[in-house]
Amino acid sequence: MSYRIVPVAERHMRRRGFFPVIGGACIFPSGLLAGGEASSALPTTGSTWSGLEMTFGKHDAKVDILLWMNLSDVESAWRFDPLAALLFDRHVPAGNVRLTIRDICDGRQALWAALAARSGGPELYRQMASSLYMGVSDIGSRGGADELAAAIVQAVEHHGVPRSQIMRVMTDRDLSLRLSRAAGTAPDGAMPRAFVNGKDIGLAEPDVIDASIAELLEGGI
Repeated sequence: MSYRIVPVAERHMRRRGFFPVIGGACIFPSGLLAGGEASSALPTTGSTWSGLEMTFGKHDAKVDILLWMNLSDVESAWRFDPLAALLFDRHVPAGNVRLTIRDICDGRQALWAALAARSGGPELYRQMASSLYMGVSDIGSRGGADELAAAIVQAVEHHGVPRSQIMRVMTDRDLSLRLSRAAGTAPDGAMPRAFVNGKDIGLAEPDVIDASIAELLEGGI
């Protein structure tokens, strides 16, 4: 299945600045097609990341882990599955860890992938993000916006989320703008980045995070 992005003929759609995707019955915000950047004039309301983070685990877990990831970044891709095995398979189910993931949407691929990964909700986020990370280089090699959108959808639709639902989330203009704006709050330095109980431990290396968790659990903190 391929998608072709063409301008909308109707005047009211032009005023809204939308482009349709033929073959998927969806609409992409034209401003985001240009590069995935939000307007600097977007008003600030409440917490920047409110409603944008993906959170897993018990609220009262002894260890709180914040991961800053990027779904277009090869370094994040290399580490995601080992991190998922450590956190999603071991520590979150055991009640040891409250995990928060912030996807840095600093470009079109990162933004659209983050939107697609959210289309299955928290229950499928891990699986959909893994598929997107596995194909990160291939997806990134797609030259045009239409090919990029198609590659992202194809990477995740086998997880059972209807294509219409994936496209509905990927065309949510408000969510797109908020995620793009939130990217500006990312800490300086290499990604992916890990904070354990508020402490910046640098690159999100699974072994380092595992050792930090063990130390905190043994200390009874």
